[in-house]
Amino acid sequence: MKFFVILEILLITARITLEFFELPAAAYTALTWACVVVGVIAAVFIGIRIYKDIKK
Repeated sequence: MKFFVILEILLITARITLEFFELPAAAYTALTWACVVVGVIAAVFIGIRIYKDIKK
């Protein structure tokens, strides 16, 4: 779980940083989709963790 959260933070940081450079639109789109996919995976793991903590 920690891996996906850290990866999500790094991807968002990279996405924001690349806004300052002239890159093709495909690079922005690919990075945005990577952020979305990793974010969903991280959210699922966080949701499972919260569910387990509440269940205890």
